[in-house]
Amino acid sequence: MSVGCYDIKARSWLTGPELKPAGYDPYKELLPDARKQVDVLVDDIRNAIMKAREDAELYLSAVEEGSQAVPEFERQLKNSLFEAKHVWELAKQSRQALSSPESIEDVKRLKNSRTWKIADAGFKLMDKFGYLAVLRRLSQLDGEPDTAKAAEETVKAVEEEF
Repeated sequence: MSVGCYDIKARSWLTGPELKPAGYDPYKELLPDARKQVDVLVDDIRNAIMKAREDAELYLSAVEEGSQAVPEFERQLKNSLFEAKHVWELAKQSRQALSSPESIEDVKRLKNSRTWKIADAGFKLMDKFGYLAVLRRLSQLDGEPDTAKAAEETVKAVEEEF
């Protein structure tokens, strides 16, 4: 586990990282109610990603068909990419907040914290299933002036990472 604190001056661990086997899955250690919280978090992220992909495909189809609905699909795609960027920022902020202890007391508190374990398991699952990589790529497309390029890159990002 990543919670650990090393004293550089004393050249020793104040509280060391926990060594886990290579196949360690923090998700399995969560209590059923905590597992539900992680599932909801992961589902929300997956839904944001799939919504962006769906909106990108609808936009590209509308453009190809010369549909009058192109502006509406463009608006939906831009909203989806904005939402994906928002979710990406929240994921980064929550991980940073839980991974930046300011003292040895913070490290000890985090190590035993149920909240930290839920956030850590959620983050690791998102990374394991490629959600973070997709969110990172989609967040970079938010604000892209070329909507067709943004749509193509959205579909490509989801296909490559999943």
